[in-house]
Amino acid sequence: MPPSGAEQCPNDGQALAAKEGFDLREVSRLFRLCREQDGGIQLASYILAFQELNKFFLLLGRIFYFVSKEIMDKTRTLSEHLSSEVGCHYVSVQSMLQYEVGAGLVRTYYSGCTTLLRLHRALQFVASFIEAIRMSDSDQIAPLARKAYDDTLGRYHGWLIRKAVHLAVYTLPTRKQLMSHLSDRMAETETEQIMREVVVECTAVFERVDQLYLEKQLLDIP
Repeated sequence: MPPSGAEQCPNDGQALAAKEGFDLREVSRLFRLCREQDGGIQLASYILAFQELNKFFLLLGRIFYFVSKEIMDKTRTLSEHLSSEVGCHYVSVQSMLQYEVGAGLVRTYYSGCTTLLRLHRALQFVASFIEAIRMSDSDQIAPLARKAYDDTLGRYHGWLIRKAVHLAVYTLPTRKQLMSHLSDRMAETETEQIMREVVVECTAVFERVDQLYLEKQLLDIP
């Protein structure tokens, strides 16, 4: 449900649904689609991109179940904002920030700004981890996952969660096993090229959203 007392506006009834099966190319396409020519970040495509990307976390096994669940919860919340009577204020990240800051909604329960920030942090982890896998010659990805986590998501988690992740990374599949899930019958060189494209698109979206939050001084909201 939208914030109480919010200004209403027309709703186009846009449906948001993710495809079945993880598709690296679809992740790349959707994050590319997020970026508008004027520098805007389209929220509907951002949500769809994360719904697709969430399947990547499921490939990693139970270690990242808590991340997967948070992504499901956060994308559902943003979808509800977008399809609500105030959905016109949630068409883009820029319009959402402007609306919630102006209406004093940023620090309220169900805030779109806070919700998207959690996804934003997860996106940095994904880009870092996928790039590390792509560049690695080792079949063991546990050290790559730990470093990517510590450099990104781990900065926002408490000691208990960090410790649990550090232990659980050793249950991750090998690089060969993970690449077989990602390849979709493609040659490994082609898979690595698409992984590179995913990293480029994720990084471009991350940097733009990061700048928008920085301009509003919202990067550290709880």
